[in-house]
Formats: sequence, structure tokens, C-alpha cells
Amino acid sequence: MDDISTENETGLPTLIYAIYFVALFTGIPFLIGVIIAYLARGEARPIARSHYQHQITIFWRVFLGGILGWALIGFGIPLSFVLIGIPMIIVGALLLLYLFVWTLVRCIRGVTASSNDRGFDHEESWAF
Repeated sequence: MDDISTENETGLPTLIYAIYFVALFTGIPFLIGVIIAYLARGEARPIARSHYQHQITIFWRVFLGGILGWALIGFGIPLSFVLIGIPMIIVGALLLLYLFVWTLVRCIRGVTASSNDRGFDHEESWAF
């Protein structure tokens, strides 16, 4: 009986991390993953709840950072004709690259913790 509850506790968070891995290359599954995390968080045990909270945090940081990165690029392209926008494009592209790597590392750390039946330690920083 204990194995079944442990599987349920780590299986769904691992699935959401897999959805996030796919979303790194397509984008849309991020929304599916965060909806599942929001719905499952209420009834979850502490280990699974920590993963759901981590996945929700990943979503919102990538969403807001992505908007900022794409806005910098979007405003930088027309301004690049007068050379003001080139630094904006570079900063936006670097921000998007950082978000990609940050999300990849955070998902790998989450899958590792989930497969070892550990919760995810919440770090409020943007570090890896």
C-alpha cells in the first residue's frame, strides 16, 4: 500500500516536469502543466505539494521573464535602425537564453528530487 501512495505522490509531479521539458521547445504545454499543478496542489501530501509549488513558480517566472525578453526584442527591432535597439535585442535574447537554461536546470533538479522521493527545497532566487 505504501508503494502505491509513494508512486502517486511522485508520479504526477514527474509527469508535469516532463510536460515542462516538452514545453521548452513548443511553449503551449507549459499552460497544461501549471493547470495540473494548481489542481493537484490542494489535496497533495507535503512532498508532492513542494513539487507543485515549484512547478507553479517555474511557470510564472518563465511567463513573466518571457514577456520581458520578447518585449525587449520586439521594441529593439524597430529601434535597431537607429542603432538604439541593438542592445535591447541582445539583452532580450540573453534573457530568453537564461530562462531556457534556468528552466532546464530547475526541471532536472525537480525530477531528480521527485525520483528520490524528496520534496523540492524552495529557493526564492533566480539562481540555478
